Amino acid sequence: MKHQSVHMVLALSGIMVLFFIPQILGYAYSNGDAVQAFYPSLTFFAEQLRSGEPFLWSPGMLGGFPMAIDLIGGLHSPITQFLFRTFEVVRAYNIEIFLSLAVLFVASFRAARSYALSRQASLFVAIAYSFGSHNANWSNNITVANSMYLLPILVLAFRKGMDGRYGFSIIAILATWYALIAGQPQWVVLAYIGAGLLAVFELLRTKSDGITRRRILAPLILICLSAGLGFALAWPQISQSQTFTELSARSQGLSFSDAQISSLTPFDWAWYVMPGLQIFKLNAPEPTLYIGIMSIVLALGAYAVRASDARVRPMMFLFGFGILSALRFSPIFWLMHQLPVLELFRGSNRWMYVGNFGLAMMAGMGFDAARVCGMHSLWSKAYRVLRWVFGILIFAALIIRLVIIPLRPYILSYAYAYFDEHFLASRVGGLSAEHYHNAIASLFHNLISNADIFNPIFFVSIASIGGALYIIRWVLRYGFDRYARGAVMVLTTFSLFFIHPNMTQIIRASVVTKLPVLTRYMQSDGGRYLSILSGSATDQKLRQAFSGAYSISDSIEFQRDLMVPNIGIQYGVSGIDGFSNIMSRRIARVISALGSERATTGNSLAYAAISMSNKLSLLTSRLPILSMLNVKYLISAYELPPAPGLSLLKEESSTRFNIPIYLYENKSVLPRIYFANNIVFVSETDEEKNFKTIIESNGDFAKRTFLECATCHTLPHRPSPSDALAIQEYRDGYVRLTTSTAHDRWLVFSESNLPGWRITIDGIPTQSYMANYLFHGISVPEGEREVVLEYTGNL
Repeated sequence: MKHQSVHMVLALSGIMVLFFIPQILGYAYSNGDAVQAFYPSLTFFAEQLRSGEPFLWSPGMLGGFPMAIDLIGGLHSPITQFLFRTFEVVRAYNIEIFLSLAVLFVASFRAARSYALSRQASLFVAIAYSFGSHNANWSNNITVANSMYLLPILVLAFRKGMDGRYGFSIIAILATWYALIAGQPQWVVLAYIGAGLLAVFELLRTKSDGITRRRILAPLILICLSAGLGFALAWPQISQSQTFTELSARSQGLSFSDAQISSLTPFDWAWYVMPGLQIFKLNAPEPTLYIGIMSIVLALGAYAVRASDARVRPMMFLFGFGILSALRFSPIFWLMHQLPVLELFRGSNRWMYVGNFGLAMMAGMGFDAARVCGMHSLWSKAYRVLRWVFGILIFAALIIRLVIIPLRPYILSYAYAYFDEHFLASRVGGLSAEHYHNAIASLFHNLISNADIFNPIFFVSIASIGGALYIIRWVLRYGFDRYARGAVMVLTTFSLFFIHPNMTQIIRASVVTKLPVLTRYMQSDGGRYLSILSGSATDQKLRQAFSGAYSISDSIEFQRDLMVPNIGIQYGVSGIDGFSNIMSRRIARVISALGSERATTGNSLAYAAISMSNKLSLLTSRLPILSMLNVKYLISAYELPPAPGLSLLKEESSTRFNIPIYLYENKSVLPRIYFANNIVFVSETDEEKNFKTIIESNGDFAKRTFLECATCHTLPHRPSPSDALAIQEYRDGYVRLTTSTAHDRWLVFSESNLPGWRITIDGIPTQSYMANYLFHGISVPEGEREVVLEYTGNL
């Protein structure tokens, strides 16, 4: 027994290390969340920690934003703080994800053991669930990784509670607390709903299985207590996040169509066999279902013995609930979307976090059942089906390699001509024929790569099916002996290994950390920048223009050089755009009008059904708004039309394809802190009306400042040529300045006027009003004064 335990520990350790070899060697993740949100934000966080400065407020995004309340990276986590103070950002990021997924892996193993599965079957469950496509696709997102372990921990605590071992509830409470302060709240809710449904299912079937209700009720109550106590421990951070959520578009809930983004279609069920299958408009954006081909066969084995094994039905229920909730237009998901809290969450496919746990547990139960009862009939049927699937895929691969690819020029030529004749004239947007031809070529490339033997994921798919056929033949001849069980473990491990994002979506860390080509020309004078329509530029200038030739590294390098949100933070440059789901509605409306592809609400210029040239003309016509926002630099892969006060500062090229990128300078930009001239007072009760009054007026904000205050017109404001201000100290979240005025003046501080600021004049607290829809307006008395603005985070 002792030797078995040692071997199991070695197996657990070896498998975890196997899946993280690239990260151990210092590679970086390439997904959008990591590159555009986490690396920049955590770079700022690490620098603040090492310098001893507060990290609550960053002026680098959205006109200033309290990143610590956005739960990006768990900045209040002691583990996160230690890692990012000790290691450079990419390595600290990799270590924290490794630790979180190690906990998920071990917790999944222990949860399976709590159902009396064998050690080998439990290890199989841990592999299939921890590294299956759904969890794998989220495993490079540090906040989600810091939450994913919660479901198996709750299941473990529940099962131990059924045996009267209530001490595991303490682990559940601490795991909940940590998942809330360092993780993604949605996964916490998913975990509790999954564990709660499992407990309720067990409760409802107590009579039929001879289990007393008391044996179920006690651990079910403890699950509820774990949620409450964990939530209470995390309340100091949750309450701050809630305050800002109420200011965001999320406070109004998501529409059903927005909430079910990335929902599954029945066609997506093919991912259980072919994890890389992607057909335009038929699939969800990212494969989420694959947990190994042998996992499906063994789960079917568990289904076959469900009548004799009481453990199977609860897991069937979890799997059915997960996959039905994840479906597009799911009535189950619609009902849940009507509930408080759940109405704030999106991504119905995320319910496969629960569904795949049930499926993996079924696979583990089938693993043990196959050792006992053989299941010859099941193996025979599985062999026949997989042989047909294997033959069809091999035939498709041969047709594509020997026929389709050689005929590709002729097929594309016909497709171009057909499109030009029937569709080009009716296209809204005024894009060139070349653009649409590139898009057609990209779609064609993506379609045939689904069954191209040189596509690594397709190769892994058919190799896994071939390996499964060999194993099943062995089982039919010799039974599910130790060689077959070992082969199942190895095949599943390596099939998941070779399609895991840790292998397929990584880049050299230097691509992430290298200085963007235009940054050196941007003066550190407090002026902000705006990256113009960077998503459209990446699609048009790189992905479609060089379809089949560009790599992930090229895409990340191009986005880095365009300084898409929030990349500027990483290099100490402030941007007006930003990436945060709880950005305020005010800033979202403004940046939406300026072409932001990350805005959470507003009339989006980026997605308007007009030509790119018209979008660029509209954007440059809004230069007064950019000036008010302190935007001095515009970065663009498109040449901008001439506009008064706008000049081309520098042109550089990006990637090995030498794609031009332009840096423009706005000569009429307003300073970060200044005295207002003429004041226009507007009501402070109607955000949308004020947006139309202030922003859509598109006037000269140097001459006119809008203040949202119904009673402030009684306060004096008399400009004088002798008035002066001097900034004595200015750092992140703290400004100290002196003013000298002949009369009372209104001072404008162009950082976001959000809750948490403390403002004093000569040490006496004073109020800040909303200036120009977003910023601070402060009434400064005449004479010499000291004004201090500090972001304390106290709400």
